[in-house]
Amino acid sequence: MMSPKYERRYAAIERRERERATKDKVVFIPVEGEVQEFYPETFDAAMAKLRELTNDAITDHFRGEYEGEVGLFFVDDTGFLDGLPVNPRATAAYHKCCRPGTMFSIHGDAVGLFGEFAQ
Repeated sequence: MMSPKYERRYAAIERRERERATKDKVVFIPVEGEVQEFYPETFDAAMAKLRELTNDAITDHFRGEYEGEVGLFFVDDTGFLDGLPVNPRATAAYHKCCRPGTMFSIHGDAVGLFGEFAQ
């Protein structure tokens, strides 16, 4: 059994780890299907995951809000020209941080970086 001092310290470490896990993440937002979250340990690992999820087809980025968190989203800006379908979840994230009345939409999959990865 641990002393109260170490129990508090251990609890604080666990709390910080949980908070970090919810903030520092990579979120894949496909046009259809389930959103996937990944929790890489480092920024380099997050960027590798970003490149993997987008097949290195990143042509634009924007700051957006998804499920109450502001992140940096990466998309293929030629999605409209390529005939990709509208991504309603990524479009909603984009519109939350745009000027009111913005009519542009996101076409194709999007990947968001959150927490320290979005700095």
